[in-house]
Amino acid sequence: MSDSANSPIDRDDDLFDPPLVDSIYFDDQKGAFSITFVPSDDASTAMKESILISKSSPDYARVMTFWNRIQELTTAQSSIVRIVHGGGGAYTFHFADGAAQELTATTDGKAAVEIADRLKQIADAAQIAFLDRAYPKLTPRTA
Repeated sequence: MSDSANSPIDRDDDLFDPPLVDSIYFDDQKGAFSITFVPSDDASTAMKESILISKSSPDYARVMTFWNRIQELTTAQSSIVRIVHGGGGAYTFHFADGAAQELTATTDGKAAVEIADRLKQIADAAQIAFLDRAYPKLTPRTA
C-alpha cells in the first residue's frame, strides 16, 4: 500500500463540484444500487437526494461498470459493499470482510484519482436518473 501522504488526493480537497456521491451500496433485497448524492444547485435545492437504480433501469449498466472499475482499482482483497463520502476528498470504503479503509489507503495515487473520477460519473448518472424521474416527460397534446 502506498503512503497516503504521497497521494494526490487530500482529505480536505474539494475534488469536484456537485453532483457528488454521498453514499452508494448495492441493495440485494431490492436488486438495485442505492445512491445518496449531493445534487447540483440547478437540479435540487435539497442538501441530499437519493435514488434507487434497479437492474431494469437504463442507468444500471453504467453504474455497474463504474462500480466494477472502482473495485478493480482498489488493493483490497475483499469486495466493496459500501462507499461513504466524508467531505472533501475523503471517501471511506467498507468491504465484505468488515474492513474499512480511506480512499487514499485503498490504492496508489493515480488509481485514487481515477476512483474519484468514477465516483463523479456515478453521481452524474444518479442525478440524471433523479431528474428523469422527478419531472414528467413532456408529451405533445392532442386536440
